Amino acid sequence: MPISFSHFLAEINQEYFASKDEKIEFITFPATLSLEIVAPSYLEIKELEKIFYLLYNKLFYLFNYLDYQVKFAAFSEINETKLKSYFSFLYFNPFLWKDKQLGLIINQWQLNEKITLRRDTLQLLNIDKKEDNVRSDILMLKKALKNLGWEKLGITSPQIKKTLSQSDKKSFSVKEKKNNTKKSPEKITEETEKVINEPKKKEPPINQKIPITNQLGANEKPSKVKKNPLNQEIIAQWEKKKLIELGIHTRFSTLDGVSSPVEYIKVAQEKGYGALGITEHYNAQSFPEFWQFHNPNLKLIYGCEMEMLEDKLPPYVFNRGPKSREFLNQNIEDLTYCIFDLETTGFFSEYNEIIEIGYVIWKKGKILKEKSYLVCPEKEITAEVLKSWYTDIDPKKLKKEKKLKQILPEIRQDWKNCVLVAHNARNFDFTFVNKVWKETFREDLTHPVIDTLPLAWIILPERRSYSLEKLSRSTGKGKIHQTHRALDDSKLLTDLFIKLLKSLQEQGIKQWKEVEGLINHQYFPNRGYKVKILAKNQAGLSNLYQLITLSHTDNLFKVPCVFRSDLEKHRLNLLIGTAGNREGEIFSLFSAFNSETDRQKAMKFYDYIEVNSPSSFRHLWLNGRMGEIELKKITAKIIQTARSLNIPMIANHNVHYCQPEQKIIKQIIVANEGMNGARHPLYNEATLDGKEDRFSNLPEQHLRNRKEIIEDWKFLQDADLIEEIIFTNPQEIVNQTENIVIFDGQIQYPDFSENEKKLVQVYQKKAQELFGDNLPQPVKQRMEKEWKIIRENYLSIYWLAYQIVQKTHQDGFIVGSRGSVGSSFIAYLLGITDLNPLSPYYFCQNCKYFEPYQTDQKVFSCYDINELLNCPQCKNQLILEGHNLPFETFFGWKGEKTPDIDLNFSGEYQKVAHDYVRELLGEKYVYRIGTINKLSQQTAEIFLREYKKLKKELNPKFNSYANGDDEKLLEQLKGIKRTTGQHPGGLLIIPQNIDICNYTPLNYPADNKQAEWKTTHFEYSFLAKIFLKLDILGHDEPTVLQKLYELTKANPAAVSFHDKKIMEIFTQADTLGIPEFGTDFVKRNFLKSLKPNKFSQLVQISGFSHGTDVWTQNQQSHYKEGMKLEELIACREDIWTFLVSWGVDNKIAFLASEYIRKGKWTSLKTETKKAIREKLGLSDENIADIIKNLTNKQNNLIDKISQELAKLEESSLINLLQKLSETLNELTSKK
Repeated sequence: MPISFSHFLAEINQEYFASKDEKIEFITFPATLSLEIVAPSYLEIKELEKIFYLLYNKLFYLFNYLDYQVKFAAFSEINETKLKSYFSFLYFNPFLWKDKQLGLIINQWQLNEKITLRRDTLQLLNIDKKEDNVRSDILMLKKALKNLGWEKLGITSPQIKKTLSQSDKKSFSVKEKKNNTKKSPEKITEETEKVINEPKKKEPPINQKIPITNQLGANEKPSKVKKNPLNQEIIAQWEKKKLIELGIHTRFSTLDGVSSPVEYIKVAQEKGYGALGITEHYNAQSFPEFWQFHNPNLKLIYGCEMEMLEDKLPPYVFNRGPKSREFLNQNIEDLTYCIFDLETTGFFSEYNEIIEIGYVIWKKGKILKEKSYLVCPEKEITAEVLKSWYTDIDPKKLKKEKKLKQILPEIRQDWKNCVLVAHNARNFDFTFVNKVWKETFREDLTHPVIDTLPLAWIILPERRSYSLEKLSRSTGKGKIHQTHRALDDSKLLTDLFIKLLKSLQEQGIKQWKEVEGLINHQYFPNRGYKVKILAKNQAGLSNLYQLITLSHTDNLFKVPCVFRSDLEKHRLNLLIGTAGNREGEIFSLFSAFNSETDRQKAMKFYDYIEVNSPSSFRHLWLNGRMGEIELKKITAKIIQTARSLNIPMIANHNVHYCQPEQKIIKQIIVANEGMNGARHPLYNEATLDGKEDRFSNLPEQHLRNRKEIIEDWKFLQDADLIEEIIFTNPQEIVNQTENIVIFDGQIQYPDFSENEKKLVQVYQKKAQELFGDNLPQPVKQRMEKEWKIIRENYLSIYWLAYQIVQKTHQDGFIVGSRGSVGSSFIAYLLGITDLNPLSPYYFCQNCKYFEPYQTDQKVFSCYDINELLNCPQCKNQLILEGHNLPFETFFGWKGEKTPDIDLNFSGEYQKVAHDYVRELLGEKYVYRIGTINKLSQQTAEIFLREYKKLKKELNPKFNSYANGDDEKLLEQLKGIKRTTGQHPGGLLIIPQNIDICNYTPLNYPADNKQAEWKTTHFEYSFLAKIFLKLDILGHDEPTVLQKLYELTKANPAAVSFHDKKIMEIFTQADTLGIPEFGTDFVKRNFLKSLKPNKFSQLVQISGFSHGTDVWTQNQQSHYKEGMKLEELIACREDIWTFLVSWGVDNKIAFLASEYIRKGKWTSLKTETKKAIREKLGLSDENIADIIKNLTNKQNNLIDKISQELAKLEESSLINLLQKLSETLNELTSKK
């Protein structure tokens, strides 16, 4: 029993029974997972419902393991009204059934009203079943009612001579022993294999027991395999084995997965996993994060879940037997068509049945016959199906109708010489009819069949929906709704078919074989089969990236797809498995009526067969789509066939999140629309097609623990088989895969070394134009220092930026730089930036006189200096330049940083600049950088609100506060992938000797095949470590300046920044519309209160106004305490320049600023701190005093620190700087 279980029980008492004098008592027995619910007296059914609904909602799947017993302290008199209310409660709540056979048992008596109560005995009237079957049914029913408190109730039937009460179990057991069976009465109840109305066909019950036999071939009888029963000793041995899950989905699976890669890595190790297979829906975007946080104790297998299409559209005409092939050559108008539709008890023709068939026989524009039949099903309709009943057919009336086998001869006569027509015939209608046709007439249905679904794909391409209802709206009949009655829908389909024929006639098509010529083989609106693809090694990863690229570019239809031929072409070094869910090929073949030959042929395509646990399909059986018995039989048959073909089968649990409690996040996702209004695949299951709240029926998709996995597969009854699919086979697949590297640390920049001399000539020529042939020493040193780093690694980015800027200027447009490239003097000389990063200096344009600006005060920018001087040599006015921007900001101390050049273009010119780069380098070597758009805080709030709204609409009793803390839910929603996009201006440059698909797949942004550019699949944060990036951004400012120049002829480059009127623009109230300075936040907090009068102060304000709480509750408080504006830290470079101005060594200052910026000082170890103190002979208090005095510029302490620093090794120096930067941070800036 979970630790928090008692807390749940207390909540029940508190919430529902607080107002009562006597409360419900809960007695738990953790060792046996049992619960006694003791009530003072008979409970009204509403109160009982409240208790069980809360228990079920709190425990979710754990409720299935709970052995509960209701007891009444004072048992009241039994009466028929009370009993029937309990009977109905049991009937309409299938989660109470320990055995789903119970639903059939209740249904058969309750619907037929064959129940009477005489005194304390419930009498069940004759239902035409054998005595042994009735005994088993009664025992099961008695146990269910006993659990609800009716322990003194006796049950009997005319077919059984004695009333069955508790004391009669012994005699029942004796009778069974005489019949050579060793099962106890309880086992009989659990293992009964008789299905109502099918006495000759044994089916295993829901309670686990499905025998598996070995199947050697399609034509051989299965031989019995000696099974190894599962016991605690075997389970204990499995505790030593590592778990493996080869199909997880993270939050990168668009609006489907919940947990992050980091969560999976952590939780998987806690639950005892040795390997995880990553199979996102259609993408690999979680790979970088998995790689970043990978752990050697958890092997990661990189893969993808993709959609596989056949290389041709599904045929619009099929089932062309020898006798019916000639119809293709006949005139379309001369043929007789039977347009038919079915209503069934479910989607799966292998197990579900037809309950209504309707058809319209049509020829040459005339309806020859209309007919419909209601059909009595062979099996009793289950309670789950009845609760999800979607048609107005009265299920009670079906019992009075004929069986389909009795009707088929009449249908056979009507259909003679007809071409059959149905919508989605190949996958649905034909399989149902062919199954019963073959059972009845011992032959296949040989009529040619026209499937209007692929026919509509051909004739009406690019439609958003091809449902019969949506297509019928285009026939001119206005708004139409399907009635889900066979004849009505047949008439609807007839109208659509006539429209399609008219379209063919207009295109000159006279024979069905001519339709082939209309097919656009580049258009595939159909859905394929889901497959799992795992990379075995590095080459396999590249092949996987190739497939993902194909699916997101050339094969991007409604969803990203790959053709079967693509898989064959690229399957080297890959493992291809079928997905175990409904969309997988193998599950589809085994759930529909297909031959064993077809099933085996399909299986042979795959390297392994994935089988989902039946619990993964719980929504199907709870919503009546298919019984759990049938689901387990399908699973058993798949395993059986795979074994016969020696194809490994592995257990899968369709994992989409880490912990059970995260199911609520999945429910919120399911309740909301995706992009373009698309509904989640589980939406109809969660809402019963928008009619009822069925969210609790959704499957558990968490990463299961060992106990849960074993429990999922106990129904196989064979320890060896369970071990094979849970441990052995998955481990064999893991063993076939190598440890794959997502990023090997190698930088891949294009080689433009042939342009080195030209680049040198350009910047040297510019330097000589500015300073003369005899370059000043500061200029020469700066150029040499920068060029040494640039030529080593970064020649390419400078050359490209230079080319783009030159092209822009030639076209007459303004371009500006942004970011740290402004600290590169060579970039200034090349015209890439208009910022001169040198320390302020005077120079003469006439005689090239050069003089550094000398002052004791810290100077941020030459624009702050108002001391304009004349040249001492030629008397001309000196130019003042230099903004004191250290080069290391751009490249790092030794060039270890990845440079990032951001260029701002006019929005009107940005596209031209992008296209120019592609023209310059080639389309294969330039790509837009992709982005992953995730749920934001605002969107997450909308999702949560819409979920609660939907739940309230479907269930008025829904408590919107029952899910707990909304903030926690929002935090988990944020970050879930919603769609893809593209960087506003980022271009990724690929060297010509590199295949991009060795590093990242490609895709179109937002799956828009009309986009001009392909984008990278991975985001820049990962790819920046590998490739060169250019930021070619579009901004309004260059456009505004360009237009102003055209209007006024005033060159913006000639404006003097020493003009006092420029600063007045920022402080007077009548100036509006200055970019970055026009917001209320900037005006209120900075321009009005700080009254800036220097250029550098405007730069500081820009720093303060960007980022969360940089100013508010941070630098603002220091300013109020009396610090001057110039003493505040507005950006990371300020830390460096402040320290240098106080006399700290340049390198030390740089390292300090880097450690503060990156926040690395928090990792400083205690022993390291101790070593520093001992080395310096200073305490923590002394160090704090030193930092304070640094702020006050106490030179004697600076000297002392400098002397000690000179004695330290570099590693110790860095550790000390961590401590210094921590103290600095506390004093000056949280940033």
